[in-house]
Amino acid sequence: MKKIKKKLREIGSLVQLQSYWFNGCMEYLMKCLGETKDYDYWFFSGITGDSFAQIYCKNLQDRVLCYSERFLPKVINKVFDYCGYNFEYFNNLLSKDHKIKIYDNMIKTYIDKGIPVIAKTNKANWSNYCCIYGYDESKFYAISGQNTKDIIISDYYYELIFVKDAKTKENLANVYKNTVMNIPSIINTPETNEYAFGKKAFLYWADSFQNGTFDNIPTEEKSIWHSLFNDYPCYNMHGNYLYMLLANKKSADYFLKKALHLNPEMDFINELIPLFNKMNDAEYSNLIRMAGGVGLKPKDIKNKELMKPISDAINDLAKYNDAIINIFNGLNGKWANCT
Repeated sequence: MKKIKKKLREIGSLVQLQSYWFNGCMEYLMKCLGETKDYDYWFFSGITGDSFAQIYCKNLQDRVLCYSERFLPKVINKVFDYCGYNFEYFNNLLSKDHKIKIYDNMIKTYIDKGIPVIAKTNKANWSNYCCIYGYDESKFYAISGQNTKDIIISDYYYELIFVKDAKTKENLANVYKNTVMNIPSIINTPETNEYAFGKKAFLYWADSFQNGTFDNIPTEEKSIWHSLFNDYPCYNMHGNYLYMLLANKKSADYFLKKALHLNPEMDFINELIPLFNKMNDAEYSNLIRMAGGVGLKPKDIKNKELMKPISDAINDLAKYNDAIINIFNGLNGKWANCT
């Protein structure tokens, strides 16, 4: 078996609240390329928008883990521009694609050079990013998530990202400045038939507990309630969104503080930090104590009276987005050309 010799680590850390796997993959890729610690998990979580974007998925049988997990094509050029590399990105790859062996050979060539390949896989009702770092005659080996064990992938990857040659890096202070100034556009991303973002994400989440969304779903309907985590049957409807808040508890705070350190003239960031911290920390802690937290049960989520305080608390979260946008509106166009 051929493996990259560089010591492997988990892609993300539960202890460090690193839950967005693409950003962990980028950090590992940068380490393999010998880059500095400037290009770490927190850096990528910020520039993808993951640190600042709450998302709601309207399909109860699906879950959206973060912005980059579903909308990477919208931000991938920025990601590689900001860390100073060209790249090749292939998506919609299927196992029946007659070109699949071409990609297999490309992956092997990269691993032979000691460079991992980022892939998105779809297996066992789970879709997320991993780093392919080894292979033998019939399989590829990857590392993913908060997991130090190999996962084995053969022909079910459907996105591949190959880093190419280095190019001129964007000035780090400008990267942080541009990302901060892009927060309003992330929060105000227009909703689609499948997803809502920012303030609307909170409103959809809150309203789902009061508008009859779950009324006609039998509590024994496992295709809805137990789509992945048996211990958390309402994960898609509630726990998932709680964990988004938790994941951003550290990432938003870290990114904003570094942005201010690199751009001390952007003193309005001092107003943003407590808003994000209150939303992602204190309000999360309040919600996690209510009606079972991430372990919410189907019979409870169908109980509108029981869920009313939770709906009210989530609606309050939407107000933080309003306050954040108001801060940017109060800049009167200053730094308007950053983004």
